[in-house]
Amino acid sequence: MAEARVLPEHARGSAARGSARHLSLAPPARLCPVALGPARGDHGAPETRHGERPVARTGKLAILLALAVTLATAVPAAAERATIAVAANFLTTARALAERFEAETGHELALVHGATGALYAKIRAGAPYDVFLAADAARPQRLETEGRLAPGGRRVYALGRLALAGRDISTASDWRAILADTSRRLAIANPETAPYGVAAREVLIAVRGEARWAEGVIFGESVGQALAFVATGNAPLGLVSLAQAREAAGRLGHVEIPGEMHGPIVQEAALIRHAADNAAARGFFDYLASPQARALIEAAGYGVPEPGDEPAHAPAPAPGEAER
Repeated sequence: MAEARVLPEHARGSAARGSARHLSLAPPARLCPVALGPARGDHGAPETRHGERPVARTGKLAILLALAVTLATAVPAAAERATIAVAANFLTTARALAERFEAETGHELALVHGATGALYAKIRAGAPYDVFLAADAARPQRLETEGRLAPGGRRVYALGRLALAGRDISTASDWRAILADTSRRLAIANPETAPYGVAAREVLIAVRGEARWAEGVIFGESVGQALAFVATGNAPLGLVSLAQAREAAGRLGHVEIPGEMHGPIVQEAALIRHAADNAAARGFFDYLASPQARALIEAAGYGVPEPGDEPAHAPAPAPGEAER
């Protein structure tokens, strides 16, 4: 199975609404030869009581049955297609989940990624996304309040963790002392659009104080862009997701930031209302709670909710926030 396609968040056209169907026709099956019984009568067909000679009814019936089987197997149930809007921090893990889901179901997924706030705004503006994997619980909750989600269309799929990443950082680094030094440039996600930026800001306020938290800080549109600043040398340090920091192992070192330094990063999935009957969208939304998906998410560096946990009810963003 080919890797799930990944599109930029502004993608249109090929990432059409997930209700579009893609029919895959298998090559027609071969007809098995039908063995007829021994011929009887002058022309090989038994006579009826009135002298008619029917045309090999048993053979015709067998051929019709074979054709019915051929048609049934040649046109399987149509696989469906869905567009998944993914928060930047979760993109690599979402790719792996999508590939497994596609291989198991035959459905097709297209991934669109960006900052949670930006994706949320696009959904409100009518972007044809079917499932939204947010980096917080607030945006999915607000979409639900606005009536934009399918019934039962919210679930917690991951619990985010924060890490300090840099070329000279290791698990033994004194992260508090490093963050207290405002002379070194530090990349974080924009707190106005990205939940990991909110968490990073909370850590910096706790370490530096309200007045100095932003000194030397450069902002990426998403946590993925913040990591890119560090990877390319535009910033020596970054507060990014632990999962992304692990992905950059070999290029960057990292040390995990204790969870008590910031509010919980509860990541929720949302099934958009128009995709309620899309088998690919609904199937992937449900797949996120499967044991296979939970194991993959946890291995990537996230926490996972306990089975049966209800969605968290985080405060919704203030009106106008992250809608640009």
